[in-house]
Amino acid sequence: MNDKPLIAVLSTVRINPNSGFPTGREARIYKEKFAAAKQYGIRMFLFFVDDVNWINRTIKGFAFVTSTDNKGHWVRKAFPFPDVVYNRIRYRKIEKQPKVKQLLKSFDNDPNIQLFNTRFLDKWEVHQSLINNPNTLKMVPPTRLFSSINLKEFLDKYSEVFIKPRNNNAGRGIVKVICDTSNIYTYGRSDTSPPKWRKSTSFSKLWNHLINEIRNPDDYLIQTGIDLCRLDGQVFDLRAQVQKDGNGKWVFTGVNVRAATGNRFVTYPKVGKRVSFDKAIDIVADGSEEFKCGINYQLSDLYHYVPMILEKDLGLSLGVLSIDIGIDIHGKTWLIEVSSKSDSFSEDNIRARHFKYLMEYFLYITGGNPGKNAR
Repeated sequence: MNDKPLIAVLSTVRINPNSGFPTGREARIYKEKFAAAKQYGIRMFLFFVDDVNWINRTIKGFAFVTSTDNKGHWVRKAFPFPDVVYNRIRYRKIEKQPKVKQLLKSFDNDPNIQLFNTRFLDKWEVHQSLINNPNTLKMVPPTRLFSSINLKEFLDKYSEVFIKPRNNNAGRGIVKVICDTSNIYTYGRSDTSPPKWRKSTSFSKLWNHLINEIRNPDDYLIQTGIDLCRLDGQVFDLRAQVQKDGNGKWVFTGVNVRAATGNRFVTYPKVGKRVSFDKAIDIVADGSEEFKCGINYQLSDLYHYVPMILEKDLGLSLGVLSIDIGIDIHGKTWLIEVSSKSDSFSEDNIRARHFKYLMEYFLYITGGNPGKNAR
C-alpha cells in the first residue's frame, strides 16, 4: 500500500514526435507542478483520453522524475486508478468528443475517484446564474442571446456592442459593432490583426453581413460595450484566479493586467514592460484613494461570490477558475468572462501560490491519504 495521494491530470499537452514525451511551454509548467507535488508528498501523473484501461483499472501516463543533476526526465508507465482526476483538457472541441464526455462521466460516477473542473463553461449559463443572484446581478454587463431583435434593441440603446461565441475563450471569434449618430454601423472581428473594419448603411444590411459571417448564430450572445480604463492609451482588463485551498474554501490567488495592442479591441497579457495590478490601479485612480478603495472592495466581493454561486447553480465540482474583469472610467468593475480552464500565469509569485493552494486542496479532498484505488 502506498500512503501518498495519487493525482491524475487529464491533459492535452503536446508530445514531441521524436522522444514521445511532453514538450513545449505547457510541459515546462507541468514540471513545476510535479515538483510542487513532490514537496507535498503527492504522487502525480498526466495522461490522455486513450490511456485508460477500465478492465484492469490502470492508466498509462507520464510522470516527471527528478534526477541527481536536478534536470529530471519524463517516464511513461502504468499507474493504478487515482484518487483525484483533474481535468486540464484545454480545447473545447476535444472535450466535446463523445469518448471524452463518456470518460469524464465515468470518472464522475466512480465512487473511488474525485473529479474536479468537470468541464468548460458556457458564457450564457454563467450569465444566467449570476444575474439571478442579488450578490452578483450588478457585476455582469447587459447580455442577450444573439438575434436580430436583440441586436437591434441593443444598438438602439448602446453605441457599442460585442457579439461573442458562447463557447470560445481568449477573445476568439468576437465581433465588435459600433453605431454612430447617423445610424452607420461599423463592425470588425477580433480574429484579424489589425481588425478589418467594414461599414453598413442600414441595420438590415448589417444583419445580412453578420449572418453570412457568423456560423451557428444560436451559439452566440450579445453584450454591451464597456468604456474601459486605459493604460498608455490602450484599454486594459484584469485576469484574476481564484481556487480552493487546504480547507476547501475559495481564495484569491492573484491577478495580472492585460492590454489591447495597436487598434485591436481584445486584450492579451501585456507584452514588453509589465505593469503590476497595483501600479495599474494607481495610474487609473490618479491619486484618488476613494477610487482605489472602491475597485478593491468590488473585486473582493467578486472573488468571494462568483465561484461559490457558479459551483452551486451549475452543479459542478470546481477547484480553479480564472475571471476576466473590466474596470470602466467611473471605477465600476464588470465581469467579462469566467473560465474553468485557467491558463498558467507568467508571474512566478502567482504561479507559486497557485501550486501551493492546489496541492493543499489535493490533500484536503483526499484526507492526506489515498483512496481505495491505491490500496
